[in-house]
Amino acid sequence: MATKRGVIYLFFDPEGIVDEFVTYKFEQLRPFVDHILVMSNCPLKETEKAKLERVVDEVVVRPNEGFDVGGYIDGLTHLGWDKVVEFDELIFMNYTFFGPLQPFSELFARTEALDVDFWGLTDHSEVKPHPIAGRLILPRHIQSHWIAVRNRLLRSEAFRRYWDDMPEITSYDESVLLHESRFTQHFAARGYRYEVLWPSHAYASENAVLEDAPQMVRDGCTIVKRRTFFNDPLYMDRHALLGRKLMEAIRESSDYPVELIWKNLTRTCKPRDLVMNLELTEVLPDEPLAGAVETAKQLRVAALAHVFYPEMLDEILDQVELLPDGWELFITTPTEEKVAEIKQRLSARGHSAYVRKIESNRGRDISAFLLGCQDVLTSGEFDLVLKIHSKLSPQDGPNVGGLFKAHLFDNLLGTRGHAANVLQLFVDHPNLGIVIPPMPHIGYPTMGHAWFENREPARKLMKKMGLSVPFDATTPIASYGSMFIARPELLRPLIDLKLDWEDFPGEGEYSDGSLAHVIERLFVYVCLAQGHHVRQVLNPWHAGVNYSNLEYKLQAVHSYLPARTNEAVNLLKIKRFLLRYDWFKDKHPRLTKVLKPVVKQARISVFRARSYYVRYQRSRGGGSSRKDS
Repeated sequence: MATKRGVIYLFFDPEGIVDEFVTYKFEQLRPFVDHILVMSNCPLKETEKAKLERVVDEVVVRPNEGFDVGGYIDGLTHLGWDKVVEFDELIFMNYTFFGPLQPFSELFARTEALDVDFWGLTDHSEVKPHPIAGRLILPRHIQSHWIAVRNRLLRSEAFRRYWDDMPEITSYDESVLLHESRFTQHFAARGYRYEVLWPSHAYASENAVLEDAPQMVRDGCTIVKRRTFFNDPLYMDRHALLGRKLMEAIRESSDYPVELIWKNLTRTCKPRDLVMNLELTEVLPDEPLAGAVETAKQLRVAALAHVFYPEMLDEILDQVELLPDGWELFITTPTEEKVAEIKQRLSARGHSAYVRKIESNRGRDISAFLLGCQDVLTSGEFDLVLKIHSKLSPQDGPNVGGLFKAHLFDNLLGTRGHAANVLQLFVDHPNLGIVIPPMPHIGYPTMGHAWFENREPARKLMKKMGLSVPFDATTPIASYGSMFIARPELLRPLIDLKLDWEDFPGEGEYSDGSLAHVIERLFVYVCLAQGHHVRQVLNPWHAGVNYSNLEYKLQAVHSYLPARTNEAVNLLKIKRFLLRYDWFKDKHPRLTKVLKPVVKQARISVFRARSYYVRYQRSRGGGSSRKDS
């Protein structure tokens, strides 16, 4: 007799968008489940709700209250206990994982043989002291992204009372304390048997689903947690967790369509976190990799070059000619005199190109690209577009400006072999939307500050385009110097803004916060918001130079701070809080005297909270909440 199986699925997305990884999961689950109920903790547009309704039985939209626990309680109420007890097995699962990495048929064939009352996929080992409560013990427990409960437990009074007596959940910590870390031992103590298919004790860490994910995938684990890709990068660094290794394990051990992972992560993760956690910086050799040149020749590339300084045309042509055969060159410039000079130089070089006089140099290379070459970008004739321009940066001096220009030219193109390798990335990664050189930091105060005055204008412009992606806090992943290679169709939202030359700053207004600088920081974000990821590229020479400088800068700062970067950052956050108080004390001495006892206790609480937080970092990742979106 077939197992009658039900699912209560907790869904949450900050934008209320149902990504394909969710519907794919249900399509694969459908043959093994009789009833799927989705409890959505976020509003859903009709189009998004319809995506779910095509692959599940019921969708209930509820307020985002009670975290996953509130959703499960309302789900049980919606089904009704008479229906609940009819299931041989009811699975409580949520949106916080990708899968199935292996067929659900194998999973359920394995679990059918288990003589248990409930089971899960993964668990968290016991931790002393409790990382949230700061005392007692965090018991070993099945993690709440998947808990399957069988009929003997479903129809018990103990199971119903567990949910009826559940207090209102008002925080992530309460969700872990009162449900996730409690469920397993609560019912085990009452004589109910359970099993975990990929238990943490079989691995080296307390929380194997996060910290031993590549090995778990190779061992056939059905899922991979989303948090393994967007976790705090300093946590990833502290524990030497490499997202690239995990992605390689998925490709090698599973037929799971990894583009579903990319489409979700690019839209929902901070870009810099994603680039760090998945190590999306490629050091490509100067010589072509096997087959790269021939593969790259198949791509139709439009090179769009804004040439304000005709004397730099030969340098621009030297770069463009490094592209494999099959490219076309479009040159923009602002005056008839410059058009004539450019054509003369092209003729002397025996070179042909489309040379265009643009209406204005307001906005410089940015406006020339989006307005002056709009027809090229929207033609559909090209697979890729190279944006390049005559960059002198005279205001920065010859050393700083010269290195910046070399950083852009050499890392995007550099040699024929390197250029072919860069284009090969687009073939190897169909979800790749844009390639950029890394942020320049030698000679420039960009590290930790590169939004400058552009963050809020950028946020408003993204909203105007109807696009959404989390913004990096201090330093965006951006095409600094505005040179990149991208899929042109992804730039359409910028074109659809229907900008005019007058929207861009004139020469005396060209500064941070103006439209050209804002768009420079948004090329990458626009691609990410449409589900395509970004990669940074370096050649070996610049990789060596940049690494050496980064290493020295980091050690220079750390020499005045704790050795661990996460500990240093936590200390600096506390110091910032205390410095703000000291400033307030100087400005308002009388009020400070009244508030002194409160501030003293606040200082103690902040230090204690930081201590608990660092310890908690090791074991987080089990519950479902906004933090795990």
